[in-house]
Amino acid sequence: MTMAFTTRWRINLILKLVFSILLSQCKEVFTEYLQEFEISEGLGVGATIGYIGHSRPGSPKPPPPPPYLIVPVPGSAVDSDLQIDQSTGEIRSSIVLDREVRSYYSFVAIPLSGENIRVEIKVRDENDNAPKFPTPFMTIEFPENTPRDMKRTLNPAKDRDLGIFNTQRYEIVSGNTNNAFRLSSHRERDDVLYLDLQINGFLDRETTPFYSLLIEAYDGGTPPLKGAMTVNISIQDVNDNQ
Repeated sequence: MTMAFTTRWRINLILKLVFSILLSQCKEVFTEYLQEFEISEGLGVGATIGYIGHSRPGSPKPPPPPPYLIVPVPGSAVDSDLQIDQSTGEIRSSIVLDREVRSYYSFVAIPLSGENIRVEIKVRDENDNAPKFPTPFMTIEFPENTPRDMKRTLNPAKDRDLGIFNTQRYEIVSGNTNNAFRLSSHRERDDVLYLDLQINGFLDRETTPFYSLLIEAYDGGTPPLKGAMTVNISIQDVNDNQ
């Protein structure tokens, strides 16, 4: 680290501390402005997010113009993920923004007037993740006299996306000989769509001793993204023949 870089870093830190102290002492005097931006995840490096100080239609009063001192909120990764031009107020991305990594940025811009412009940036979710089962295969067993509607819990598929882009449904796409099984699912507070395999008919080991079900999970995108898991089912023999 060079001496010049160290000096600049210290000066910038001192300025931020001084402005923060002045700001905390002047809350009763100056107006606080709030500027909110929303941008889709996945945009490339250098994408323009917006401009500090530009008012939206219908805003009662535009924020003060640049230049600004930028004070990031601790832990918001503003310094690493965003480029902010203090002389123009332009906000650009330094990385490809990913909502699953960071969904929100926040910082304070302080103009020469000393007022407080609180800037909040929300990263909007896109359907960039498919449902994913924790393992590609499962192996389970059923006795051949298992009653109809008996359930067996299967590993659910999880999707890092939100809302409609999360896992929405499951389907048996192959291997379900004589429609012997069906699926049921339910969503819980953790937003995971849990999955059960149910007996749909009569299991007879002498007729069909083994099933290999290909199960797919779909999200709500257009078209939907999907993940797959194979469930191998062995039917256990019972003494049902004299």
